[in-house]
Amino acid sequence: MNELRTKRGLDAVSFSGAELLNEILLQRRLELGQEGHRFFDLKRRGETISKPAGRTPVSYEDFRVVARISETQMDANKNLENNPGY
Repeated sequence: MNELRTKRGLDAVSFSGAELLNEILLQRRLELGQEGHRFFDLKRRGETISKPAGRTPVSYEDFRVVARISETQMDANKNLENNPGY
């Protein structure tokens, strides 16, 4: 991270462990803000998906977040079971 910061004229930081990971995730969120990566980052990390004010957050395991398996795939492999809720 410091290599990238110094290339951009910023001071080096001395983060480590969880603090470093949180800073990396924050910078990723800022850098890729409008590119649709946040939703998948939250799912990948098993974090709750926040909603607009006044709405209940959704667990990453909720059936509305986990995609269904397509009928084509289900037909191709009769041993598959679709994700819960579908």
